[in-house]
Amino acid sequence: MSKRTAIDTPNQDKAKKQRMPNEIAIKFLLPDVVVGALLSKKAAALKRIRDQTSHSNAFVLKLSAKGQYYPGTREERMVALCGPPQLVHRACCLLQDQIIDDPYLVTDECGTNAAGPRQGQMKIVVSDRAASKIIGSRGSVVKDISRHFNIVVAITQSKEVIVPNERLVTIIGPSRNVFDSLEPIIYQISQQETHIDTEFEYYEQYNKTAEEEGVKEGGEAGGEEGDKCSGEEGNIEKSTEEGGEDKDGQGEETKEESTEDEKQESKEEPNVETKEETKEEPNAEPQKRKKVPRKDGRWVWQQDSMGKPAWGWIENKPMTSHQGHRARGW
Repeated sequence: MSKRTAIDTPNQDKAKKQRMPNEIAIKFLLPDVVVGALLSKKAAALKRIRDQTSHSNAFVLKLSAKGQYYPGTREERMVALCGPPQLVHRACCLLQDQIIDDPYLVTDECGTNAAGPRQGQMKIVVSDRAASKIIGSRGSVVKDISRHFNIVVAITQSKEVIVPNERLVTIIGPSRNVFDSLEPIIYQISQQETHIDTEFEYYEQYNKTAEEEGVKEGGEAGGEEGDKCSGEEGNIEKSTEEGGEDKDGQGEETKEESTEDEKQESKEEPNVETKEETKEEPNAEPQKRKKVPRKDGRWVWQQDSMGKPAWGWIENKPMTSHQGHRARGW
């Protein structure tokens, strides 16, 4: 029998596609807010990026449609980049500049984001084989890049992959370090020929499955709560039925005791309520008026307790009266 050719093979996953040796293909994730600024003023910023990268027809720069986000992310649009490695590197840097300089991007002003500010993260989607090249043997390549440039490279684990044969690579650190580390990462991606597809339509099925799983989890949680409530109601009904089976003599004694207790409580209750009301009323009003104060501070790239580089939130110390006088020149 003759060997099966590439044309006769069944349809493979669209996430894999053979490119020329001097071409690579990735997807750059861009917040939806930044995309709005990118397309404003007749898409002047997008045209400028295309003018600086699309020197030939071989380079591809495509933006996903409105509401078309990468699966597993919130409001992260996709920009497909395909072409020579140096042009893809330049396009990533120009798009990251849009994230850093965008005035409408919501910044984390309270330091609650564990990964740090979005301006200090670059997110790209690569093929599974390209991710293995970035990781290297036993993580040797990614460790060397992280140590040399003082950054953190987070790659989606195989168990958490949503789209088959694709991995999300997040480069975390100061902007200068992120830009410098991108060159060796792009070089590792170019060392293999299997790259992701530049289309966006095949992501719809994975977005639907993620939404269905979320709905199922919510329904199961609601069913368990309903079973618990029904079980508690049954126990209450049983206890009331058992209580009604007491003897008549005991019932009369309990009635007499209850009437005496009610008289005593009716005498004592008014005084207790008035005292409690007088105590609670003054404190209740300030709690409503109080607002959670916003922390004043900044993000700093530093080492955590384990000695690894990470973004840390440092609150600004309040100025003393002496420092305030010196700052004003008194």
